[in-house]
Amino acid sequence: MSLKLPDGLLMVEAEAGAAGLHGEDVSAVDSTIEFAIQLPLRVPSIGVVLAFGLLLRLGLAFLPAFQIDTGTFQAWSRQLASDHPWNFYNTDFFTDYAPGYMYILWLFGELDRLFGGFGLSTFEYILKLPSIVADIGSAYVLYLLLKDQRREWRIGAATLYLLFPPVLLIGPVWGQVDSLLALFLLLAIYFVGTERPISGALAYTIGFLIKPQIIAALPFLAFWIMKRFRSETPIQATTQLFTGLSVLAAGIAGLALVDQDPHASYRLVFGGIAAVGGVEGLRGLGRMALDRWEPSVPSGLSIRELLPSFPTWYRAVGLSLAVALVLIFPFFTYKPWEIIGQLYKANEVYPVNSFFAYNFWNVGGLAEGFKPDVSGIKPDEGTFLGIDHRAWGLFLYAISTVAIIWLMRKSEGIGGLALGTSLCVLVFYVFMTRMHERYAFAFFLPFLAAAVDLRSRVLFAAFLSLGVIHFFNLYHVYVYYQHALKWPAFYKWFERTDNLSTGLDTVQVLSLLFVAALALVLAAAYVIINRPRRVGVT
Repeated sequence: MSLKLPDGLLMVEAEAGAAGLHGEDVSAVDSTIEFAIQLPLRVPSIGVVLAFGLLLRLGLAFLPAFQIDTGTFQAWSRQLASDHPWNFYNTDFFTDYAPGYMYILWLFGELDRLFGGFGLSTFEYILKLPSIVADIGSAYVLYLLLKDQRREWRIGAATLYLLFPPVLLIGPVWGQVDSLLALFLLLAIYFVGTERPISGALAYTIGFLIKPQIIAALPFLAFWIMKRFRSETPIQATTQLFTGLSVLAAGIAGLALVDQDPHASYRLVFGGIAAVGGVEGLRGLGRMALDRWEPSVPSGLSIRELLPSFPTWYRAVGLSLAVALVLIFPFFTYKPWEIIGQLYKANEVYPVNSFFAYNFWNVGGLAEGFKPDVSGIKPDEGTFLGIDHRAWGLFLYAISTVAIIWLMRKSEGIGGLALGTSLCVLVFYVFMTRMHERYAFAFFLPFLAAAVDLRSRVLFAAFLSLGVIHFFNLYHVYVYYQHALKWPAFYKWFERTDNLSTGLDTVQVLSLLFVAALALVLAAAYVIINRPRRVGVT
C-alpha cells in the first residue's frame, strides 16, 4: 500500500507487531496497525528531544514537591553526612529504603555541609535532580533499544516517554526516585537483549539496591537468560561440584552466624542458599559419575542432558553478588547479611492490603485497601478461607508469573523480552499486598518499548489507558496529603461514592479497570507472541 502525501509531510506506516499480517489473518485482538501519521519531514534529533525533556523538567522542578518524601530524604542526607553510612541502619532513625539510593543522599548531605546548609526549597530542588537525570537516561536507552525500528518511531517513543504525564509528575514534581528503578530495569533488558547478560545482571543488581521492588522482574529475566544463553560447552563437572559445595558452605556458615537472630527471614534466606548449593553439588557429582557410565532413560534421553550447567548464569549471579557485597559494605561492613533484616523491616512498615494502589486489593474501595493483610493485627481481618491476604497475593503473583513465562516461552527478540518483563512487574503490582501507588511506574517504560518493537496498537492503547489510570492514582495521593496543585472540582471526583448509578466509588472503578486491563493485556500478549511471522515485511 502506498500513499501520496503533500510535500513536506512524511508517512509513518506501522504493522501489527513484527508479523505484518493481512486480511483474514488479523484477529480482533491482534489487529494490524496500518495508518499514516503526518509529521514534519525534519524529525528532530535525539539530542534535541533530550535537551527539550531536560529543560521541561528543570522548569517543573520548581513546583512543590511531595514534602513527606522529600523531607525524609533531606533528613536521611544529613544523617548520613553526620553519622556516616556504617551507623545509618544501626540507629532508631526511621529508614525503610535499601542502601543503593543512600549513596546519592550521602553525597547531597556532604554538599549540604560543605555549603553551610541548603534552604528547604533549594534542597527539594536538588533532590529532584537524580530522577530528572534518570528520565533523560531512560529516554536515550529506549532510543538505543529500538535500534531496529525506523528512526521516527525511535524518536517518537523517546518523546512520548519524556512527555508521559506520570513520568512528569513522579520525578520533576513529586521528587520520588522510581525513575531510577525504571532506568536500571530498562538497562537490564537492553543488555540482556543485546547479548550482554552479565552487564544486564549488574544493572539489575544496582536497581535492586535502589528499589527492591525490581524483584518482580527477576523470574522472567532469569528465564530468558537461561533460555537464551544455555551454553553448548558447560563448565567442568569438578568446577560445578566445587561451586555447589562452596555455596553450601556459605549457606551453612550464614545459618551459624544468624542462629541467635530473631529474624526468621535470615534463616530462610541462608537455608535457601545452602539448599541451592547442595543441589548444585549433587548435580556436579552426578556428572562426574557419568564420565564413566552413560545410562539412559526409556525415551533414550541421556541423563547427562538432565544435568545441564549454565556458565553464563553462574558468572552473572557470581558477579552480581560480588558487586552487591561491595556496594553494601559501607552500610553493613562485615555483617552483609543484615541487609536482609533491613529489607524485611522496611516491608513491615505498611502491613496493609494496598497503600493507595489502584489494584486487586482496592476493588472494594480505599477503605478495603487499608485493611491489614495478615491476621492478628485486627480480629477477623486479613484472611480469606483462613489464609492471610499476604499469602494470597504472593500465590496470585506466583501463578501469574508462571503463566506469563509459559505464554511467552516462544518469544524472541527485544520486544518479547521487554513485554514479558513488564508483565511480571504489572502482575506484581496488581496482586501483591502492601503496594504503594508508585509501584506500577516501572511497568510502563519496558511496556512502551515492547509496544513499539512489536508494532502493536493493542499494546500501545493499553499503555495509554493504563497510563491515564496511573496518573490519576499518583495525583490522588499527591493532593491527598497536601493542597499544592489541588484542583478541588477534580479531587471531588476521587471522593465520589456512586459512579453512573453503579454504587461503586471512584477508586473501585479505577481499580477494576486496571485489573481488567491486565487480563486483556495478557490475552493480547499471547496472540502477538504466537502469531505466524512473515519474511519481508513491507
